[in-house]
Amino acid sequence: MTPEEIANAKLQTFMNLHHEVQTPLTLIVSSLQSLIKEDKDPQRQNSYEIMRRNVERLLRLSNQILDIDRLEKGEMKMQMCETDLIGFLDNICQLFAHEVKAKMIVFNFLHDMHLLPVWIDRVNFDKAIVNLLHNSFKYTPVGGSITLRVAQQEGKVVITIHDTGIGIPGVGLDKVFERYYQANLTAENLNTGTGIGLDLTNRIIGLHHGTIDVHNNTDGPGCEFRIVLPLGCEHLSIDELQLEKTTVAHLNRMIEEEAIDMPTTVDLKQQNRQRIVVVEDDKDVRDFLVSELSGDFDVTACTNGREGLAAVGTTLPDLVVSDVRMPVMDGFALCSRIKNNSATSHIPVIMLTTQNANADRLEGLEANADAYLPKPFNMDVLRQIINNLLRRYRMLKLKYGRNDQLEELVDDVKIKSPDDQLLERIMMVINKNIDNTELGVDEIADTVGISRVHLHRKMKELTGQTPSDFIRGIRLRKAAQLLAKGGMSISQVVYACGFGSAANFSTLFKKVYGVTPSEYMKSKE
Repeated sequence: MTPEEIANAKLQTFMNLHHEVQTPLTLIVSSLQSLIKEDKDPQRQNSYEIMRRNVERLLRLSNQILDIDRLEKGEMKMQMCETDLIGFLDNICQLFAHEVKAKMIVFNFLHDMHLLPVWIDRVNFDKAIVNLLHNSFKYTPVGGSITLRVAQQEGKVVITIHDTGIGIPGVGLDKVFERYYQANLTAENLNTGTGIGLDLTNRIIGLHHGTIDVHNNTDGPGCEFRIVLPLGCEHLSIDELQLEKTTVAHLNRMIEEEAIDMPTTVDLKQQNRQRIVVVEDDKDVRDFLVSELSGDFDVTACTNGREGLAAVGTTLPDLVVSDVRMPVMDGFALCSRIKNNSATSHIPVIMLTTQNANADRLEGLEANADAYLPKPFNMDVLRQIINNLLRRYRMLKLKYGRNDQLEELVDDVKIKSPDDQLLERIMMVINKNIDNTELGVDEIADTVGISRVHLHRKMKELTGQTPSDFIRGIRLRKAAQLLAKGGMSISQVVYACGFGSAANFSTLFKKVYGVTPSEYMKSKE
């Protein structure tokens, strides 16, 4: 086999492992969360904490495998937003409090500024820094020291991680960022990793238009990793900028955050028991879901999409929870069949999957799924998402339940198509709130009366743009009109069109119109 074929075979093996471990990890995580919540015995809580940390290690490894696969397929896209790097790194440092105490390591975070704005993809940059710190703690002996330092120099930010660990053999310095490379260290640390963490870190830093290198310390044991990133956002393309509150990449995360933060105002136990169909081919996960949900709902369990579709047609449930990867009929096909049938299209569908890439999430959204939750999932989050979707559906039923309201809707439909009406309502909301910097997909969806997921799907279908891109485009066109008309300064236009920052506005305007706002204004005089 060629080196490329060997590398591909290794990656495929890792991917198969990733999919195999997600289901048992789901059961372990969910059961462990229940124990931590219910059993307050101090000694057992200590044991639960050890289990939790080790499960997190497994999850981190599993997600790294998935990230490498996404990188190979070109599916890992950065969504950069302005972030205070000092606060961001300080939060990461808190994650290693246990390691600091357990190994009696002196851990310092040094910086000479209280605030340093940088443009990063918070989710992926977090992975890179955590990887590097995790390695430092793993290879630094008891009583050693680790220093994270941040400094500015000539339009760049330099992040260094210096440790007094065992260092890297000289020959390994040139190969340490190669995938699957593992340096021969000591008998205790030999082959303790997979050789993919530093490769992933290197690629993430590259996608941030930065560089990373490493050298052994000359004044003692250990080594130092050095990251250099450009400041500002002039080097970023418009596709890399995340300026709105809601983006496709964070759509499902916001659903989960809403599920955690939003209180349940309706006690489902006091209502007539609602029906849920659970579709899952793995018996242990299926039995777990039935056990967890049966206290509040009437649950019908199915082993594949075809059984699930039959159960939906027979029982007309209030909600469906479905796995994605199943024999006979997968979850995407099941969801699409439910949503494309006028008799069942109103039923909310939550999809559970081991696939966490944005491309897979978008496939779920295109099948009209209402929520998309990756395994291993938090049972409390799933339960709250169920409650939120059921409550939202009840509110819509109440809103349109009166005949006089329906008659008004019918009159409107006779004049315009539903899609025309939807776009008209969306445009009214945007135009009315054009100066509102906080206007995002949430506010529009709530005002026009549909879910975020449905709004995203319809906007892509009708305009070819995400809601965030569409809003931004309207703001820019309005800004161009005001600049051409004259009578307002650029700063006045910035805030009149809902751009919170003049620098961001100037960058976006130039990318779209090819000139700066001031140049555009002069050309229209």
